[in-house]
Amino acid sequence: MTENESIFAEKLEKLFDEVRKPNGSKYTQTEVVEGTDGVLTRVYLWKLRKGHATNPGFHIIKALADFFHVDTNYFTQDEASTFFLVTGSFLIVIAAGLVGHSVMALQELGWLPIGTATAWDLGWLIPNEALGGRLLHAFVGYDAAPTLLMVFAYLSYMLFFGAKFIMGARSSVLVR
Repeated sequence: MTENESIFAEKLEKLFDEVRKPNGSKYTQTEVVEGTDGVLTRVYLWKLRKGHATNPGFHIIKALADFFHVDTNYFTQDEASTFFLVTGSFLIVIAAGLVGHSVMALQELGWLPIGTATAWDLGWLIPNEALGGRLLHAFVGYDAAPTLLMVFAYLSYMLFFGAKFIMGARSSVLVR
C-alpha cells in the first residue's frame, strides 16, 4: 500500500466514523454504494477503505464527496494544500510589511502625525542599512526602529487577514 492510498483510506474511514445519518447512526457500506448511484461497488469501496485500491478516479472522489457532503479537496488536499497554506501565509506577512511601510511613508510625509513614537530600536542588532536589514525590509517590511502606529498596523493586518486565511483554509475541507 502506498502512502497516498493509505491517506485516502484514512480520510474515507474518518468520514465513515464522523459523518452521521439524520438519526445519528453511521452510514453502512451498502448505503454509501447505493447513495453513489452505481458509481461504486461494495468490493471497490471496501478496497478503498482498506487502502488496496490504487488511484481512484475523479468520478469516484466526486461521488464520495457528494455522498458525505464534503468538498472534493478533502481527498486530494495534502500536497497542494500545504503549498498554498505556506504560500498564502508568506503573502500575508509580505502584505503586512507593505502596510507597515505605507504607514511609515505617510508619517514621514506628515500625513499621519499620530503614533510616531518609536516602539523599539533594534538598530544595534540588525541595522536597516545592513544586508540582513535590507532583505528583511524587502520581504517582511522590517524597520529597526518602527513607530507605534507601524507596529499596530502590521499586527492588525496580520491578525485580521491571518485569521480570515486560517478560517478559509479550514472551511475548504469541512462539510459544505
